[in-house]
Amino acid sequence: LAHSTHAPRAERAARVKEIHLQTPSEDARVAEQLNLTFVIEEHDVRVRLQLEPNHAIISKDAQIRYLDGSGRLKEVESFADHQGRVFYGDAWVSSTNSSWYPAGRARVYLIRDGDNPLFEGTVNLFSRYYELKAVTAVDGLDNTFITHVEVTAPDAVLDQLRDLPTPTVQHSRAFRNHIGSTAGCPTSRRIALIGLATDCTFRDAFGSSEEMRRGLIGMVNAASEVFERTFNISLAIRNLTISDEACPEQASETMPWNVQCSAGDIDWRLRQFASWRESQGAANAYWTLMTNCPTNNVVGVSLIGGLCNINQGANVVARTLNQWQVFAHESGHMFGAIHDCESPACSSSRQQCCPLSSSICDASGAYLMNPSSSSRQTTISPCSIGNICSLIGNRQVQASCLADDSDRNLTMITADGCGNGIVEDGEECDCGGHCEEDACCDGATCRFWEGAGAQCQGDNGSRCQGDSCDNQQSAHSWFDRYRSLIIGLIAGIGGGLVLGLLIVMIWSCTTPRHRARSRTRASVAAQR
Repeated sequence: LAHSTHAPRAERAARVKEIHLQTPSEDARVAEQLNLTFVIEEHDVRVRLQLEPNHAIISKDAQIRYLDGSGRLKEVESFADHQGRVFYGDAWVSSTNSSWYPAGRARVYLIRDGDNPLFEGTVNLFSRYYELKAVTAVDGLDNTFITHVEVTAPDAVLDQLRDLPTPTVQHSRAFRNHIGSTAGCPTSRRIALIGLATDCTFRDAFGSSEEMRRGLIGMVNAASEVFERTFNISLAIRNLTISDEACPEQASETMPWNVQCSAGDIDWRLRQFASWRESQGAANAYWTLMTNCPTNNVVGVSLIGGLCNINQGANVVARTLNQWQVFAHESGHMFGAIHDCESPACSSSRQQCCPLSSSICDASGAYLMNPSSSSRQTTISPCSIGNICSLIGNRQVQASCLADDSDRNLTMITADGCGNGIVEDGEECDCGGHCEEDACCDGATCRFWEGAGAQCQGDNGSRCQGDSCDNQQSAHSWFDRYRSLIIGLIAGIGGGLVLGLLIVMIWSCTTPRHRARSRTRASVAAQR
């Protein structure tokens, strides 16, 4: 097992003001590029994000499953509501009335576009990461705040790596020979399709399911940027399993990990989750359990080298201020990485760790695979890069489940088209993944049900839920939705009844004549 620790301390939160969204399209969700500019209050620094949509962050066949406390499935839905909202790109900064200078990278989730945009994400400004969070302020209005989170380490003793690698991953001190080498890693973009599960404690920490989903997508979006530029591997969500916020009094057999924090520590939770992960099949590269149950200062735990391994592909991440970095750290363990060296481990002959170089042991906590998490850790160390790539190249870590980026059946190459929840040219409506109960929109054609257009013209082009539209106008009844079918059935049944009645009448009229003729013939025969 490999653990990561952290002791966070937030430095300062500042309001983001003067937000302007520039896009060639009226709807930012179908834009191929957009510029997002804002000013960081108190610092008088203007930031410009040049963004493009990240269509690969969510698998095309991705599902959200909602479970009750006993593990029974309540509902399944798609990620249609989140399509076209996830972006990535470059960050630029400028002082007042000066030129723009390249400053770093950004990953953004666009909550609301238009004249009053709202967004969340991460932005790297001169190698320092900042969190962008949407917060309801005292004035009751939604605002975006920018926060930098600094992490201070515990005393001299940080979390110790208990190195219990999986049977397929036998580390050797020879990984010093691979420091900085990418030999063995993919030469073309590959995709690790992952599963996320949230326990009741994690779900209960959020005001709404939508807020939680948004945060998880942002977490994967930020971590994926590191893996993309380091290993040519992107991370994409394929499954999201959400537990009910009310924790059960007793764990169910189907979801033993979904319990209150008092049921067990983070190691215990990983054991329960790894057992459950086996039952989920081999479709995903690995699964991550999100919880709000850290153990002391331990906020993450992972099996090592569990990529594409149904028995070992599991880790646990606790809710933290710099959560995406903890998730990236535990994901690194899935790819076979061990911890970077720090001073205590350097003096121990019993622990394996990744040194800074072939001649220097202590990596000084500068990289993501350090045992203790810090906001300044935004890259993977040269030693961990060589370690992971050599393990993949030697097939000590399996990479057979990584998908090809060119496979259009796996990733959302484009957000355009009927069924994406966005009303586009040629469509009257688009109910996305919520069409079964939509009284206005035909999800198969993205056209209004016959006769429904007058009442179902919502503010955004129509999106009806049950019996009402987004603009709160009443939707048509079930009869209106199926008017054509009902009229056709009634016409068919009515026509059949009329035809049947005519047949009966004709039969009734002809039968007496037939009988009369028969009697006449019988009488004539008798006379003969």
